[in-house]
Amino acid sequence: MKFLFRFLSLRYRIKSRYWQRRALIAERELRAERYRNLAREDVFASAAVLGQRGMFGIAPRVGPAYQTPQPRQQPPPDPMQLSGADLMEFEIEWKPFIPAHITEAQAKQKFINEVVIPRRQPLMDDPFRPN
Repeated sequence: MKFLFRFLSLRYRIKSRYWQRRALIAERELRAERYRNLAREDVFASAAVLGQRGMFGIAPRVGPAYQTPQPRQQPPPDPMQLSGADLMEFEIEWKPFIPAHITEAQAKQKFINEVVIPRRQPLMDDPFRPN
């Protein structure tokens, strides 16, 4: 009975993944068809309007119908930029004690190398972890 239940649940999961994948592909195709239809509608509407006014040619569209929505590109995070608790610690604990011959950029670099980078590395304190 237990084997049958596992078999049926595995079969259900495989079929659900298959149909989910098919639904995503169909949704992507429908979205592309929608934007093609919007572009065609713009051409026909502008041709009809221009024809009534005695003008020739198609006015270019300035809206988003010819473009599919693009994901926004975010710049990669700057490793030298401090934020949150690290910035507060730098401002309170390090900045007041910067020597005169060291610039703030050099002090920030030293702070990152000595405090921030070692804090980001995982601890190796598991006694059962293989080396």
